[in-house]
Amino acid sequence: MSTPAPIQPNIRSTLESLLATVSSTGSFATSGTHKSFVVPNIVLNDIPPPSYDKSEATTTTPAAKRPRRAAAASSSSSSSSNSSNSLKLPLDAKSKKAVIAVSRAAGIGGPGAQPGGSVVNPEARVTHQVMPNQFTIENQAEFEANTLQPILAQIARDLGTNTDWVITAELYKFLLYEPGCFFRLHRDSARIPNMFGTLVIQLPSKYTGAQLSIRSPLSNSPEQANNVDMSKKATSQIHYAAFYADCLHEVAELTKGDRCVSERSEL
Repeated sequence: MSTPAPIQPNIRSTLESLLATVSSTGSFATSGTHKSFVVPNIVLNDIPPPSYDKSEATTTTPAAKRPRRAAAASSSSSSSSNSSNSLKLPLDAKSKKAVIAVSRAAGIGGPGAQPGGSVVNPEARVTHQVMPNQFTIENQAEFEANTLQPILAQIARDLGTNTDWVITAELYKFLLYEPGCFFRLHRDSARIPNMFGTLVIQLPSKYTGAQLSIRSPLSNSPEQANNVDMSKKATSQIHYAAFYADCLHEVAELTKGDRCVSERSEL
C-alpha cells in the first residue's frame, strides 16, 4: 500500500486564491424592509415553558444577568381564552408580561449540549424565547402570502439561491429582547436537515440598540461585517435579515424598549 503524499504547506493559500476567482450572483448575507406587510396575529397557547433537561444545564452566572420571569407567571399561563392571549405589536405592557410568563431563557449550542439541545449561558446570551408549540399565528396563510413569501423571494435573489432551488423557511422560535438582552458572536447550528441558513424577521417593535453584525465565512474581520440596524422605523415596517449558517454573527445589547423577532430556518 502506497503512502499518501504529504499535504503541501501552501495548500491553504492556493485554495484561497482559487476561491477568489469564483464569481457569484449572491452575497453571504442580506437585509431589508417590507412595508406592505401583514402583521402576524400571534396568540399564546395555554402551554407552560418547557423544563430544562440534562442537555440544558444552566451556568452559575448570577441571576441578575438572566431574563426575568413575571412574578404572576403561574396565574397567567392558566388564564383566559385565546382571544385574550393575542399579542399586541409593538408589545404593550400586558402583552410583554404574557410573553415573559410563558418564556424561558434561550440557550446556545456547542460543548455540553446534546444533539438538538442547548446550554443556557448568560455570559454568551440573554434572550427570552417562546417555542412554536406555545403560540399560534391565526392569520398564518395571509401572513405567508403577503409578508413571508415576498421576503423569501428577495432573499433568494440576494443570496444567489434563486438559480438553483426555491427556498422555504421553517419557524424556529419567537424571541423577545428587552433591556440587557444580547447574543455574543456565534454560528448557528444545523437545527434540522437541509438547513442552510437563518432568517430573522423582526416584528413591529420600538427599541434602541441590538444591532446585528454578520461576518463573511471567508473573513473573521469585524471591519468587513455586514452591520444591520433594524431599529429605524421599526414600528411601521417589518425588517428582516438572512445569512448562511456558517456566518459568524452577534446581536449587540438592547438598551431601551422591546424587540420581537420571529426566527426561522432556511431550507
